[in-house]
Amino acid sequence: MTARYATYTDVAAELGGVTITASSTPSSSVVDGWLSDAEAEVELLSGQVYATTAISSSDWEYHSYDGSGVIRLNKWPVQSVQLIQYEENGIGASTESWETMTEGYTGSGSFVLYKDVGALKLHGNTVSQMPGAGHQNVRVAYTYGYTSVPRTVKQLTVKMAARRYIQSVANESSTTGGGAISVGAISISDPTNYVTTYLSSINKDIADLQSKLVGTLRVVNFDARLYNG
Repeated sequence: MTARYATYTDVAAELGGVTITASSTPSSSVVDGWLSDAEAEVELLSGQVYATTAISSSDWEYHSYDGSGVIRLNKWPVQSVQLIQYEENGIGASTESWETMTEGYTGSGSFVLYKDVGALKLHGNTVSQMPGAGHQNVRVAYTYGYTSVPRTVKQLTVKMAARRYIQSVANESSTTGGGAISVGAISISDPTNYVTTYLSSINKDIADLQSKLVGTLRVVNFDARLYNG
């Protein structure tokens, strides 16, 4: 899997210019794998995907609408909504009938998109423009994520991969009899002490970045924009 938030050259720069190639140890493909692992961990921690991703009408995201006038999408931030429909016949009907809703503030529109929190504020002006409460009766196709990776996400991903690089180099040194090792332009005469010091520093950086990332999580329960007006 190709890493999306950072590259192995970013990891090399973090480590002070270490050479990472297809034939180095660790190799560029191994480091790419560590970056992909780090990305998955970042996404799990934050509940977000930071690369641009589309949910298409061939693989809808379904919602059970509760009648509140607000639909909260599963992913955010949202770049655009391609299509939103609601089923008007209800469970048990002989056929399905999906009605398309239109984005806009005016009388011809039926919802407003709040991109930053991934929420739709419904304001239908006729019966046909508003869904009733129901189970899995709203489906949405939309694009979410970021056009550019947030700096905090990139830094966190790179440092997590760099930590594994140092651990790998240290393990290689121990299995080949110990002694000095080289990381980039730095020659390390005492690998054990260096690894301990480096890991202590980078673990603190990672913890700080993780804290910043969690602080950006969506808060929508009491967002006045969604329930007023």
